[in-house]
Amino acid sequence: MTVPVYYIGGSKGGVGKSVVSIALMDYLSLSGFNPMAIETDTANPDVAALYTESVFADLDERDGWLEMLKHIEDNLDRVIVVNSAARANTGLEKYGKDLLFDALREMGRPCEAFWVVNRTKDSVSMLADFLKMNTNSIPVHVVRNLYFGPSHKFELLNTSNTLEKAAATGGKALDFPDLADRVYEKMNVQRMNVEQALQPGVLSVGDMVELRRWRSEAHRCFEGAFQA
Repeated sequence: MTVPVYYIGGSKGGVGKSVVSIALMDYLSLSGFNPMAIETDTANPDVAALYTESVFADLDERDGWLEMLKHIEDNLDRVIVVNSAARANTGLEKYGKDLLFDALREMGRPCEAFWVVNRTKDSVSMLADFLKMNTNSIPVHVVRNLYFGPSHKFELLNTSNTLEKAAATGGKALDFPDLADRVYEKMNVQRMNVEQALQPGVLSVGDMVELRRWRSEAHRCFEGAFQA
């Protein structure tokens, strides 16, 4: 059985790509997989800090794309989560169309993208640019990060035709839950992933309840993407 590669995009810094990647790694682990993260955000490697087995690739350079593909090819039995960095669309446009989608097809590995957006025009425009580059029509799930407000507040996205174009690839529109800043900061500072942070005595009762709530809602978000 071929196992998939998940590309977490968004291009803009600060939209929440890392927290979505962390939540997806947690979901896949709890679902019985042994996922591996490829961290491409070399400036703020939050995913690699929480998942120490992560490997790095700099997607600003062609060699970085080749390095990432080698990691993927060397781990054909593992689900891969690629956490993309800000400005990733630039590297993707230069190198990624043939050094990601075409190469994955050669390997026989399915790929899906989770594109994280906030409420700005730039965020929607970068999603539209990514959809244009998606010549192999991998499913593109649009992830509204509710850290920036409830889903109905994403008016620029909701009233554009971009959601329809993403849906045409087989992607879903998803609402990703907000996690209290204090809990996420504790996880980052102490370099704990979700499973580690939920061990007894690690967090206060209130923070543990908050993390459990967020985990449950994040998992439902991904279940919505993977349902037929």
